[in-house]
Amino acid sequence: MQVGENDSVIVVTHEPNWLLDWYWQETTGKNVSHLIQEYLNGRCRLRMAGDLHHFMRHSATRSEKPNFVPHLLVNGCGGAFLHPTHVFRNFERFSGTTYECKAAYPSYEESSGVGYYLMLKICFFLVYYWSA
Repeated sequence: MQVGENDSVIVVTHEPNWLLDWYWQETTGKNVSHLIQEYLNGRCRLRMAGDLHHFMRHSATRSEKPNFVPHLLVNGCGGAFLHPTHVFRNFERFSGTTYECKAAYPSYEESSGVGYYLMLKICFFLVYYWSA
């Protein structure tokens, strides 16, 4: 079976390297990027990954440039805990395309609040239990 000229493709990978590469300032997933840009050539409509325990959906903004992937989706909400989303607040570019965050769970504000709350709990625990 081959992908036809008018077929659309969803690419599913383990990690959302578009977010992790941006965060860690690295470049990984070169084979997948090559597949999407050179072979699928605009037929990839959605790129989806899990691994990070949160939900985020980014959509490409309108542009004159070619767009290889219009939607990026992280759907890792099946875990026992949530990873933060607020650390990705400034993510907006991947493979030369500008993206806008359309949805995030937890929201940036909730994620940031949970992070501060956990830090306070850890500090309280350290002071209360180890100060004796």
